[in-house]
Amino acid sequence: MTFYDFLQLDETAQAIMTWELGVHIAERSQGGRCFLLYQINSDESFYVEVTYYSVQNKIKKIRAFKSLRPLEPYLDEIDLDLF
Repeated sequence: MTFYDFLQLDETAQAIMTWELGVHIAERSQGGRCFLLYQINSDESFYVEVTYYSVQNKIKKIRAFKSLRPLEPYLDEIDLDLF
């Protein structure tokens, strides 16, 4: 699966692909929201951020990206000893 194939999927299919293909890298919380970061390595490597409302037990948003800038909020959470 390529990055652009992923973007063409609806949110439900994106969630399924993230759970099946993604490697959980980090998570963070902010204002009642939990942000889960995954890396997907298939035809090409990209990241997926899942915004989850824990109180409502609901996914609010799934965002895929290839650039490194959106990783900045997670840098303190990523354990580089694992790599």
